[in-house]
Amino acid sequence: MKKSTLLKIPICKAKTEDIGLAKRIEDALCFAHASLAEVDEEETLILSFYDKEFLLANELMPLFRIFINQSDYLAYNYREKKWLTSSIDNLIRNTYNTWNWTNKIITIDNESDDEIRNFVNCQQGNVFLAIKDIQESIRSIRLSLKHEKLKNKIDERMKLIPELPKDFQDWINNTVLLKSRYIYYARKIGKNKPVAAFCTNCKTDLMVENPVHNKEGKCPNCKSQIIFKSIGRSTKVVDNEQLAIMQKVDGGLVTRYFAVARVFGNHYRNPETKLNEIVRFFNFEKKEEVYEWNYFKQTDEIRWTDTGSKYTHNYDTYVYTKNISRVIKNTPFKYSAIKEYSNFNNQFIPFDYFRTYKRYPFIEYLIKLKLFNLAETVLCRGYSSEMNLKGKTLQEILKVSKKNIPLLQELNATTRILKIIQYMEEHNIKIPAERIKYIEESFRDPETLFKSTKYSSINKIIKYLEKQKDSDNPLETQSLNSIYQLWEDYLRFCKELNYDLKNEFIFFPKHLEAKHDETHIVLKEKRRMERERIESERRQKMIDMYPTLKEKYTFEYKDLIIIPPKNADELIKEGQDLSHCVDSYTDKIADGTSIILFIREKDNPSTSYATLDIRKNEIYQCRGYKNKDLSEQLEDLLNKFKNDKLKVEVASTAA
Repeated sequence: MKKSTLLKIPICKAKTEDIGLAKRIEDALCFAHASLAEVDEEETLILSFYDKEFLLANELMPLFRIFINQSDYLAYNYREKKWLTSSIDNLIRNTYNTWNWTNKIITIDNESDDEIRNFVNCQQGNVFLAIKDIQESIRSIRLSLKHEKLKNKIDERMKLIPELPKDFQDWINNTVLLKSRYIYYARKIGKNKPVAAFCTNCKTDLMVENPVHNKEGKCPNCKSQIIFKSIGRSTKVVDNEQLAIMQKVDGGLVTRYFAVARVFGNHYRNPETKLNEIVRFFNFEKKEEVYEWNYFKQTDEIRWTDTGSKYTHNYDTYVYTKNISRVIKNTPFKYSAIKEYSNFNNQFIPFDYFRTYKRYPFIEYLIKLKLFNLAETVLCRGYSSEMNLKGKTLQEILKVSKKNIPLLQELNATTRILKIIQYMEEHNIKIPAERIKYIEESFRDPETLFKSTKYSSINKIIKYLEKQKDSDNPLETQSLNSIYQLWEDYLRFCKELNYDLKNEFIFFPKHLEAKHDETHIVLKEKRRMERERIESERRQKMIDMYPTLKEKYTFEYKDLIIIPPKNADELIKEGQDLSHCVDSYTDKIADGTSIILFIREKDNPSTSYATLDIRKNEIYQCRGYKNKDLSEQLEDLLNKFKNDKLKVEVASTAA
């Protein structure tokens, strides 16, 4: 049905007398009018729905119309001015937020009821349920046609898939399932006596000596690495692996993923091997497509479907590599260096590799320079804080000068090694390759190690730390990194104590642990004395402030008074008596952040009653016992205090 044609069909408004119908039928949600029209040479039922509330408000336009023929249906919402493909069931439920709607739609007249019944061929029962059934049948046919069209499209794509290589199964046996090799042996008769056995790899009966269940060994016949299995103790062994192969197709390439399972049981001489293809990734020049072997569109049919995503198979897998060079030839990935990478690592995610290569083409250079570890970082993480992935040259990407590239190659640098070499350049230090490797392996955070080169050379520092592991030293059992952390703490203590770290006797103490503990004690004493000095200054400042605070804030109202504390001791007592934290406010009072005042009963000024906190010339809080808010209880007092002492105008509630 053409939407433009449907919109040209005259709208049937409700009649004035229909308003009376809406008034009479209390339980109705809406009313339906039916008419027939010829649309594209096909008889079409037109249902106009009038909302009851709109009718009662004298609005006669339909809320929406449904157009139905024998093969299609559409709906148009006149309030929202949009087309809908919803069935009558969904339309009513969504509009009125109810499931129980079938008896709440009323045909507006007998003629409409007859039109609907004749069209749906339903002389008894609820006509709107009959409409729902027709729509569901149409929707089912419509969905079936849609599915069929999609399946045909997928099948056409699957026709591109070539045959698997002839040696594919051999590759699975010798690479993917290399560890799925066993020697099954009979029950031992006596100690050190050969027992009858069978090798699952070379399919040979043989004799073996002293086999141990689940221990590794070697087949005396084919020399394969195997695992011994006692026939009586191995009821079932299942080996599962994932594998992939890339193949050329018209316009691009496809990566096919398989799951393989080899099952040994009582039939260990003839194990069952199951190979199931599970995912197909197509890489074309301008698009990617993913298909998986699964249930098709929530149906019971299992087949190739387009429900997969780029994350469908997102883990490392064995990759068949013999054909890679031929597959990527004359494709956007011809310079991707995936062949070289596969020689370094035969378990990866080909789809991820291509996707990352598209984003970061410089991976080619990393791999061709045999910087495999750095390439893996980009491939696995998709980012790197150690590299500038937006760099235009290799030097910009690696953040090192050209002269250090060979050093990175020699070490097959990790990101940690890259960081060390970056530090070397930053501090203008030369370190041989073996030393760099040693630093990487020995220190958790080499960055802080390089910061210490301000006072001595890196070699001297490392030699010093190594010396702490001498047999006469209590640190001999500690790791080099642990010793370094202890030394780092010691240096931090020294800096805080203003010791001269340029003095080698201080920078390299003979007995590190003892000197660390000694220095820590000195530092703690210094900190304690500093705290006492500050606290003493704060206390004195409170005493000095008292006369000014007394003159400015002392206040009387009825039977209550407001007074400042004379000193810190009074502040501490206030906190203890009222069980709140005002005793910790000495610093706030000293720096002027807060002004603390006591509220007392005039006849009992020595007993704590409430505490007032003034900040920025405003009452911040008024707290009583156990931090209870007394602002409302003391409202009159506080309003008077604001007016008289803080010079803030307030609406007094005093009698």
